[in-house]
Amino acid sequence: MSLLHSELKVITEWIPDGVIVAPFDFEINALNRCDLIEDFYQSRLSAMDKDSIEYRPVPPEQMYLTQKNLKPCLKKSSIILSPFSSPEKISENDNNFTLSGEISPVFSATQDNYFSPSQSAAQMIKKEIKNRYVILVAASKGAVAKMIELISSNLSISIIPMGAGVVQL
Repeated sequence: MSLLHSELKVITEWIPDGVIVAPFDFEINALNRCDLIEDFYQSRLSAMDKDSIEYRPVPPEQMYLTQKNLKPCLKKSSIILSPFSSPEKISENDNNFTLSGEISPVFSATQDNYFSPSQSAAQMIKKEIKNRYVILVAASKGAVAKMIELISSNLSISIIPMGAGVVQL
């Protein structure tokens, strides 16, 4: 944040070898959020002359990833898309999804994981964590809490929430 640091750093800059586990609709939601942030900033700029209170909105690029910065960040990161069940069919192969050209597995209930999507996710995390950090991403604090609850019962290590939508394993 520009209020605390001289420049914005993305979590992937702090943990460059980490793998991001994100919902299948992550890119769409992130781009929509970028639009909302930009719209809010523009409305605050236009309201500056009308307000009697001195207010200087901080440009979004100083506090958030913009659409311009988000796409390159996604392209250079290792990403695993992780819906806990298949949504409406979006490709010929329901077991794979793509984000910026990357193909990823779906954590769904199968006979191999005793019909437990959370066990499937935990198995992937156990495999990945031997070599690098795993960054879990969710849309809200509630979604993070639910994901931690589902996955942690299948792990022997602790999942530590780091803030809104970020956890440490």
